[in-house]
Amino acid sequence: MAKDESVVSLFKDRLIRRIPSPSPDLDLPILADRVDRLLSLIDGTNGFVSEANSTPQTIFVSPGCFDVLGFTPEEFLVGECILLHADDEEALFQGALDLAKHGRSFRLIIRTKHKRGDWRWLSMSSQASYRSADGGYQSMTLNRDVTELVHAQRRLTESEERYRVVSEISNDLITETTMDGRTRFINQAHSETLGFTQEELIAMPPYSLIHRDDVDRIREIFHNSAAQDLTTRFDPYRVRTKAGTYHWFETKGQSYR
Repeated sequence: MAKDESVVSLFKDRLIRRIPSPSPDLDLPILADRVDRLLSLIDGTNGFVSEANSTPQTIFVSPGCFDVLGFTPEEFLVGECILLHADDEEALFQGALDLAKHGRSFRLIIRTKHKRGDWRWLSMSSQASYRSADGGYQSMTLNRDVTELVHAQRRLTESEERYRVVSEISNDLITETTMDGRTRFINQAHSETLGFTQEELIAMPPYSLIHRDDVDRIREIFHNSAAQDLTTRFDPYRVRTKAGTYHWFETKGQSYR
């Protein structure tokens, strides 16, 4: 039996001892099969399980670490192959130490280098499993690769920031509204053109500044376009400024969900 297979077998034996035996009335598989299925399920979700003693030192890694980081469990346990990002080392060290000594669970998202050389983002969820003879705590950690999720969130943040910058430098009045006409966002050009602050405008009831001769027409066009996800052009209509005068506007709107 290979060394990493021995490690997996040892971990299975430990896990089996901790899982309660099923009731005889339930048609459940034997414990060893249940553990195999549990590990396979975790390894199949782009994650892996690790266990640490109270030192804290990693004493078990499930085979899924190979799919996530490119290292076999045996390489992982040696430890020299695992390279953490310098900005994440202190947080992980402190979390692992608190868990090992005091049993405090922790959750972190850290960066660690894949065997091929690129950085991967790991979500770590760790908790104490049982107390060891030295008074510390053995711990179990679920490690999941969340690299794509982190990158997607960053792209979204960058896109939102670009949208904000473009909207603030634009002379056009840009508005985001809900399906019932309430204002969610307006750019600075509204204040410069209408004289109200952004906070005042957002707090106003829908259509309250539109001229009374135009409001029914604009409301109908808005509701029809919102219901059908259409790009709509609004014929010229009048909007009241803070000074009481009216300005004419022509608007183009796009619905999205």
